Amino acid sequence: MMPFKMLIRAWSKYFAAMILAINPVAQIHNQVEGLVRIAVPENLAYTLVLPALQTLYQQHPKLRIELSTGVEIRNVHRRDVDLAIRTIQPEQGNVTIRRLGALAFAFYGTPHYLQHSDEQDYAYIGWTESQQDLQLARFLKRFLKHKSCVLQCNTLSMQIHAVQQNLGIAILPRFIAQQRDLLRVHPTQQLQQPIWLVAQSHVLSSQRVRTVADHLIALFSEMTMFNDGIGFDNMQ
Repeated sequence: MMPFKMLIRAWSKYFAAMILAINPVAQIHNQVEGLVRIAVPENLAYTLVLPALQTLYQQHPKLRIELSTGVEIRNVHRRDVDLAIRTIQPEQGNVTIRRLGALAFAFYGTPHYLQHSDEQDYAYIGWTESQQDLQLARFLKRFLKHKSCVLQCNTLSMQIHAVQQNLGIAILPRFIAQQRDLLRVHPTQQLQQPIWLVAQSHVLSSQRVRTVADHLIALFSEMTMFNDGIGFDNMQ
């Protein structure tokens, strides 16, 4: 299997080649400009969205992006953002959604930690008390039953760093854990979260918003790690 970083570089070169194949005059004519605000989970922002922005800027140098991350749900309905990548499907509002794929989670630890710890003595890293409504937090709570986490973090990146510091086991995105050479434990325990692209329906009439949306759709469609075999909802 191609390493994740090599996969990103290969995709970027492929997309850049497509851009260069476009007629330069037509490319200038079709350039968009202005600000597009995107909310995206931090794990996808750092490892996927940010590396892919270069090709977007090459095609549209006057385009500006405001990228926000965090586990809290930025409100598309109140127009806090133009586009949002979310793991929770909106159930109301005048929004257009498209399923981009699915994000797989499992339990991981470092080789050093697992080598020096017995399974019954594993320490677990989870979410803070104020974040127990998150799907990942609920999944971990059901698994642990009456056992408590030794460390609670309010971001996924902090949990990843805590695992790398041999502080315990955490439930992490599989593609990130594999990228960091972490080892999976409890192989029967796993969670899959759908990934949705969400937009206020009316903003898609904006050329700059639609351009960024199409770029994100193309990005995820190229990444087979997110292809769960489930069809897409049409973005109109």
